[in-house]
Amino acid sequence: LSISKTNTPSSGATDLPSDTLGSGSQTVYDVVVRNDGLDAANNSVVRDPTPTGLSACTVTSCAAVGGAVCPATPGNLLSAGGVVIPTFPTNSSVTFKVTCTVN
Repeated sequence: LSISKTNTPSSGATDLPSDTLGSGSQTVYDVVVRNDGLDAANNSVVRDPTPTGLSACTVTSCAAVGGAVCPATPGNLLSAGGVVIPTFPTNSSVTFKVTCTVN
């Protein structure tokens, strides 16, 4: 499994040094979990706790591709227990959109 997390307010898919945010502004992160392995990874647990410097984070959407299935409660991605991806076949992915406020 692989996980990527990007925050690209002005530059599309590539983070750049000029992608800066001021206190009080909102930002959206894409957290992409991929299964490029040889076997299914059903019931994988993923967690992404809120980092220092951000607050009021919420998972605003979940999208699954390639036969994967989004968790029943995608908002739990931000909790210590994380979320379970119930169906996660090879060559599939799940993308969570997380909106946060910059402190």
